[in-house]
Amino acid sequence: SRVQAVMIINEVMMGAFESGASTKDGSRDTKMMMDLVSSVLDEYLAPEHWHITTHTPKERRHTPTIEQQHRNDLVVSVLVEGVGHLVHVAGTRGGDVIDLLQRTLYALLEKLGDTHRPLVAQAAWASLHRLAIAESNNHTDTEEKQNKAPHTHVPGPAVPSTPTPEVMITHMIGRNSDYLVDCLGQRMRYLHAYPDTPRVFAGLLRYTGKAFLVLLEDTIDMVLASIDSFTRPPSTTTATGASNSTSNSNNDGRALPADQYILAFFEILQSVLKVLTPQAEEDIEARHARTMVTTQQREAQLGKKNTITPTHAENDNRDSQAREFFEDYHKRKEEAEHEHEHGPGHAPASSSEDEYPTAITIAQRLFARRVVQKAVHFISARSKDLRHVTLSVVHLSLVVLASSGEKYADAERDGPEGDVKRVPLLPVVHQAWGALVRRLSDPDPFIAVNAMTVISFIARECGQFLASKFVQDLWPALQRQHDIVTALPASANMHTSREGSHQNGPSSYQYTVAFRSQQAMVQCVHAVCLHLESLSSDVLLDLARRFVPYLALSAFPLLQELSVKFYKDLSLHDPDMVWLAMCELLHASFDPPPLTSSLLAHVPAIRAGRLSHATSTAEKHD
Repeated sequence: SRVQAVMIINEVMMGAFESGASTKDGSRDTKMMMDLVSSVLDEYLAPEHWHITTHTPKERRHTPTIEQQHRNDLVVSVLVEGVGHLVHVAGTRGGDVIDLLQRTLYALLEKLGDTHRPLVAQAAWASLHRLAIAESNNHTDTEEKQNKAPHTHVPGPAVPSTPTPEVMITHMIGRNSDYLVDCLGQRMRYLHAYPDTPRVFAGLLRYTGKAFLVLLEDTIDMVLASIDSFTRPPSTTTATGASNSTSNSNNDGRALPADQYILAFFEILQSVLKVLTPQAEEDIEARHARTMVTTQQREAQLGKKNTITPTHAENDNRDSQAREFFEDYHKRKEEAEHEHEHGPGHAPASSSEDEYPTAITIAQRLFARRVVQKAVHFISARSKDLRHVTLSVVHLSLVVLASSGEKYADAERDGPEGDVKRVPLLPVVHQAWGALVRRLSDPDPFIAVNAMTVISFIARECGQFLASKFVQDLWPALQRQHDIVTALPASANMHTSREGSHQNGPSSYQYTVAFRSQQAMVQCVHAVCLHLESLSSDVLLDLARRFVPYLALSAFPLLQELSVKFYKDLSLHDPDMVWLAMCELLHASFDPPPLTSSLLAHVPAIRAGRLSHATSTAEKHD
């Protein structure tokens, strides 16, 4: 087989030149070695071997089996590993490493970004490490020759004795950044011939981080412009040469639909946003921690003020008023001095930026806002893969936007036109809200689950902004989705015996689509209700009725835990109303406390809801 043939060639190449064969005069035949390495490398990088697919297109009748896919993965991984062996042989025997670097660096980065085949990505990582070692040795030798002076030894830069593979690969990419940026720009213009270009972005940015983003600004602008061309009338043409009304052909002569172009563009943007998201999440967590500490301090101060005597309270109030007066006076004085020095059009630094420092820049937040504005048009695309990627892109973009803590637009603080200092979150959420809610009823349940995850994040960051949207849009859509999920055959396994398998070990139900949908739904509604300041009594009763089945002793344990937390937080809005609803819906036998007139008015509605719920349950069992 091909796997065995490639493995034999790799071992022969390593063994032949590791033995240190030399000519009669004692010098190694480097030219013969490089010719042999070059010929083997050409065969390895041939498209019919290097780009072997693990799955066939949909238009073909026969799809590969799992065994065939695994065999193809082994072939590619062994080829990638063989490239590392060839580079190692050439580097240790004084070959032309620069030529090998130009031929293999881009190809190895492409395999490194193949997230669907971890075996191939792991082999690419090992080969890149060997390439980095050979390139680093060649770079050091070149510097020593250039800096060498007579009778003087000039040491090189201080380099750790054993640098990590991550550091070596990052330095190699940095020294060859011009070559990589040029290759990416050329292939982006002919994306129909190089459909695997997004993998290069993923592999490149995974280990270089934000340091390489500065060099990719022009390429990212090209991607955004190409997405714009697909939202224009059919007569327009993209920057990559693809018309949005027709399909081009790749180098194999196969048609490449427009959805695949857009999918490739959003995969590139997804790789860029994944670089920014970790720092944005840290900023959000730090801001929430500061807010919690501030709230606790205010509550502690309020408790102290309530315990002091009235005379001390009056004195403390006077002191605080005097302190606020002088603080306001000094603040106005500083603003006046700032305007006198820089002019009236130059506003001072925002106080919120000082209060909530963040490593995400304004330019990066503007980029995230542009991405959301473009992704909204494709969330409802026909392609399932495109809908999935655009949802992920929207989620990552909202995380970047939420890192600053700026929620509302303020024209006075943004400065003159073109001088953007703040990128608020709520206008972007409002623009994407309708498309996100419609994805709750997506035919693919996994996309519906992802949409609930995005809405849960929005609820945590926007809070009361979703009050009217929850009642009008979100809750009706979640009710329809809940009815669809409970009608699935797998949902019948939710009610199992307490002596069932889920007590002794993990149950198979938690791996079903029905469980994931129910779990995401409870978490989504919980997140929204937890961050809303108030809910009407009708909505409270409807919420209490909907998730009662998850409280049953026969329900799945994980759903029980989620629903218990949900009802605890739901009771924070109106404890008496939730307590009364639970007593009626769960048929509590103990005597309730005296009811107020406001609660007595809701008793008929609660009982009517219990009756309708019991009737619908009986009909389902029948």
